[in-house]
Amino acid sequence: MGGSYNKKCATAITILGISGMLLCSNTALAASPQILRLGDKGTEVVKLQKQLKELGLFKYHEFTGYYGLITKDAVISFQKSKGLNPDGIAGPKTMAILYGIDNISSQKPVSNNGQDSVFKPVQLLKSGLVGNDVKTLQTILKEKGFLIGNIDGIFGSKTEQAVKQFQSSVGIAADGIVGPHTASALNTTSTTSRGSDRSDNTNKKEMPNKNTDSSNKGQDSDFKPSRLLKSGLVGNDVKTLQTILKEKGFLIGNIDDIFGSKTGQAVKQFQSSVGIAADGIVGPHTVSALNAKSTTSRGSDRTDNNASDKMESNDNIPASQIQMLHWDKVDKLFPRGSTAKIKDVDTGKTFSIYRMGGILHADVEPLTSQDTYIMKEIYGGNWSWSRRAIIIETASGLKIAASMNGMPHGSQTIYNNEFNGQFCVHFLGSKVHQSNKIDGEHQAMVYKAFNSY
Repeated sequence: MGGSYNKKCATAITILGISGMLLCSNTALAASPQILRLGDKGTEVVKLQKQLKELGLFKYHEFTGYYGLITKDAVISFQKSKGLNPDGIAGPKTMAILYGIDNISSQKPVSNNGQDSVFKPVQLLKSGLVGNDVKTLQTILKEKGFLIGNIDGIFGSKTEQAVKQFQSSVGIAADGIVGPHTASALNTTSTTSRGSDRSDNTNKKEMPNKNTDSSNKGQDSDFKPSRLLKSGLVGNDVKTLQTILKEKGFLIGNIDDIFGSKTGQAVKQFQSSVGIAADGIVGPHTVSALNAKSTTSRGSDRTDNNASDKMESNDNIPASQIQMLHWDKVDKLFPRGSTAKIKDVDTGKTFSIYRMGGILHADVEPLTSQDTYIMKEIYGGNWSWSRRAIIIETASGLKIAASMNGMPHGSQTIYNNEFNGQFCVHFLGSKVHQSNKIDGEHQAMVYKAFNSY
């Protein structure tokens, strides 16, 4: 009798123990799942990628454990398919539906605008600060397309510049300090740029029809998307957009009908080249510009003569025009072994250079010791890595918006110019050799050069 009783007690205790473990497991699962976003790494990202792969949304051939643009695009596609806010962040609401967990929604509230997370820094964020709040800020700025660089939790010059650009885009005083107003704007689902395609009307009506869109009047166009085109979308209209951007020299990559990061970057570069706010969204103004027969160059009207996609031959281009040309074209127009003149935008001083090499941008040298002297004067008598807006004039008279740094480095081919090495000249879409990435500060100087005349 005693033995039977003991066995029953042991069984009951075992059942209670297992139930308790299951209860704890379910509670842990339900309590605020980890938020995953661009730049995160680890096993949780692998699980996310596997789940997205099962749904046919994760397109990469292996599970990397890194939350990159491919993972973000897959999350966006899933969010859209479920009617969620497509912010690309795998937060509680997204995770709940993705993994089929019914009780997560009762645990951690989401923001009123439907986003998975709300940015609430505990202090004013400004240059020199370090911490998780800064890292979150950098992540949001990168997701919105303002930050070019690493997410490292350090509020440096690149982060400050990104904050200023964001503030300007939403009509906040661009002081580079993240206070309540900036934080609130960062928590919105989109940014509104002055003169950009993002507006209440275009968001609600998507694309105006042919009879009401005055910007397209009189144009013979085959590109007539029926919706706003932006990151995460897939379809034939995206494929047509990519084809046009590639023909105009802005898109580097495959035409695959997927609006990914490369297509977004190409759209922004095109928008900047024609004076449209570079938000990466293709709305009526951008469509109208894409349907024009050419892209606009500073100091000119839109004509066939100044089309940037015909820059292989510049016979019909007035010498006074400043062109915004992609590096792929400049590499041919300003080849290795050729000379050119540099005009510094801020000082107006000019000097001659020789292109010795460079694959992702131009590696150049001052042509003579006198040219070295002038260049050093431009930099205030001290060599520096700081970027400066410049105009490059090729031997054929073509003038191109560019950016340079002022630090001798690397190898050289000219030994009597009193310049120990080479320096870098960047153009639209050019990249840094070491990282194979676009340098945001150089690109900002390219735009400054283009807009200076």
